[in-house]
Amino acid sequence: MGRPLPVVVLPRAEQDIDDAIGRYLDEAGVEVAGRFTEALASAFALLVRNPGIGSLRHATLLALPGMRCWPLRPWPHLIFYLERERRIDVVRVLHGARDVPASLLGPDDAP
Repeated sequence: MGRPLPVVVLPRAEQDIDDAIGRYLDEAGVEVAGRFTEALASAFALLVRNPGIGSLRHATLLALPGMRCWPLRPWPHLIFYLERERRIDVVRVLHGARDVPASLLGPDDAP
């Protein structure tokens, strides 16, 4: 097996994560926000070990070649990422109740 790919959280995904942490801090407190952050770190580590595990459903539906989706269980968020030659780009981290197609195809979200 080759060397693990680094995870690069792109700016829009960083903003998604910051927004989610802010909501959890405001609505549920530090402990819950910390658990969310830990779940993200665990999910990123899993993607490093198994970059092809995410679903290609949205890639097919939205004509976004290679875009994979991984659910952040038990949280209601979805991690959207692209496996590149030398890294994994986390493109978005969206709440599952959002309009995912509109969020992924928005003008600021080109992968």
